[in-house]
Amino acid sequence: MMSQRTFLFLQGVASPLFQMLADRLEAAGHRALRINFCTGDGLFWRRPGATDYRGRLDEWPRFLRGFLETHEVSDLILFSDCRPYHQLALAEARRLEVTTHVFEEGYLRPYWITIDQDGTNAHSRLPRTARAYLERAAHCQPPAREIKFSQGIFNRAAWDVANHAANVFLRFRHPHYLRHRPHHPLRELQGWSRRIIRLFVLGERRRDERALADFLGRGRPYFLLPLQLESDYQITRHSRFRGLGQLVEEVMSSFAAHAPDDCHLIVKCHPLDNDLINRRRQTAGLAAQAGLAGRVLFLDGGHLPTLLKGARGMVTCNSTVGTSAFVHHCPVKALGHAIYNFEGLADQQPLDEFWNNPQAADAAVFAAFTTVLRQQCLVHGSFYAHAGLAIAAVEACAKMLGENPNRPEGDKPLKSRDGMSDPSAEP
Repeated sequence: MMSQRTFLFLQGVASPLFQMLADRLEAAGHRALRINFCTGDGLFWRRPGATDYRGRLDEWPRFLRGFLETHEVSDLILFSDCRPYHQLALAEARRLEVTTHVFEEGYLRPYWITIDQDGTNAHSRLPRTARAYLERAAHCQPPAREIKFSQGIFNRAAWDVANHAANVFLRFRHPHYLRHRPHHPLRELQGWSRRIIRLFVLGERRRDERALADFLGRGRPYFLLPLQLESDYQITRHSRFRGLGQLVEEVMSSFAAHAPDDCHLIVKCHPLDNDLINRRRQTAGLAAQAGLAGRVLFLDGGHLPTLLKGARGMVTCNSTVGTSAFVHHCPVKALGHAIYNFEGLADQQPLDEFWNNPQAADAAVFAAFTTVLRQQCLVHGSFYAHAGLAIAAVEACAKMLGENPNRPEGDKPLKSRDGMSDPSAEP
């Protein structure tokens, strides 16, 4: 008879996925509990088993230790291993030998989400050599057919707004709660409003589209620098950079000194940038400082797969756009800690040499890499799209209970399609 396990959910994204997963785990005969840190957490847990934590951060480890022991928790589930409460929780879980399941956005995009044990990204136990992936892939089942669905952009925006509103207007319910994001929600809303006005009222998006069409029509060679988010833990914890400005300055300095004179640099703004720093103005200033006036094109938009297909190479800190570049045979230079930053995938030359001789990923290594990821730490699904949520709940439950949801046979909740994932594909 299967022994009952007790799963404790901590904070997720503003999404009902954790609630749906808890329903499935309980249907399979297990217990599901939850600790809410803020009012927004409670919006996405409309079921029994929730406890509100209203203490201070320094009191949290002792509270959690007692909770884990009292309720005999076997498994801890959370999103992001770098949030302050989660860092402390993972340390307590290791001390008490509680199994951990860390969710993140998918290492492959857009039809996958990550469930890695112990930690994700630079904290992941995934191998960092081509040989290890080739050896592991030889023992993996053939990859499952990929399931495709819309990305739930509207849901993401609406649920984020609801989460922030609850935390702003009902803060008295959790007065000591510390947000993991550096800016107050109202300040972020101000930045987003300003960006939307610039893009769609003042016409910056249309001007960027015309400028890109003209640029591509002239057949000019270029490298691509897709920006990440200033507050992303990939920048703040998994890189040596203090911020995006430092990253862009370093890339431009190297490009000015070592790239071929006929090459240009396209800097693409992240679609979720909150505009608290004007990236267009920052990029123009750094380009002028590096003597690159006329050789740098800034885009707030642009179809990423098209840009990758035409680029001589891409430079990034550690964005998951790197895996999309491999799909399009675009060489990648990663300047931060990334799960793909090893010989055989990302170019290991110094940045100064990359501009003149960029090396594309080895196709066999990339195939092994994706096969291992799908079997070891990915499930189909989405945090926001309704169809993707249903798939993710089924497959995450199966993975946590020791099954392999990415097997090539078996029923799937939606009709599947063959083909390699394009992590940058847009709905």
